[in-house]
Amino acid sequence: MEFTSLRYRPQTAEAPHPIFRFEPAIHLCSGEKVGAFVETHRQFAEQPKFGPATGTITPLSAGEWLAAHIADIVLATAHYGVVDRPIVVNAPSACLSDRATPALCLEQITNSPLCAQEFSLEFENAAFETCDLETMAAVRPFRQRGFRVSVDARRNWTTHIPAHVWLMVDTLRIHAEQFETDIALQDTVSAASQAGVSIVAVGARWRDGEALAEHGICYGIKPRTDA
Repeated sequence: MEFTSLRYRPQTAEAPHPIFRFEPAIHLCSGEKVGAFVETHRQFAEQPKFGPATGTITPLSAGEWLAAHIADIVLATAHYGVVDRPIVVNAPSACLSDRATPALCLEQITNSPLCAQEFSLEFENAAFETCDLETMAAVRPFRQRGFRVSVDARRNWTTHIPAHVWLMVDTLRIHAEQFETDIALQDTVSAASQAGVSIVAVGARWRDGEALAEHGICYGIKPRTDA
């Protein structure tokens, strides 16, 4: 059983830019596709840049950047007929502290065919530690406007997220190999699974589907077959 990611390149002058790749999440036991994780070369610079000014253009805030990014994704999904839901969009860490971000993002889809519930904004686990707000206060404004919230624990998974906050999280993305060996990650997965969060493992083996499901890990990205 093989699944490939869908890479969407502009074919006409009217096609949206930048280029997006929609990576499907796949149920490891049934093979059903669930959701689409957005990958693109376009990223927000988390760290400030120092040095002489190179122009007069005012840089976008994290919230403004994410809102513009979502606007591009709305165009891409319409142009290419992407139907997998939710659409999981990696969001800059600074957006958790930017109170204007939820409203800015909602504004971009208000007059589009899509609704907020079709998007899940994915923040790195470490973002909840560096956020200026209490975790619940950071997540609630996105949920109040209809957006789902996801956690990316591929690079860091040690930041504690309270059990009541996990109830507001849609998906948790991890690396399958790290889960096999790291107790802290196993504890994070356990807490998320108990709250009903969908766990998505990158690089999981198809043959391990049932074993991973016992830990609440039911979905995979780029599942591997035996060599």
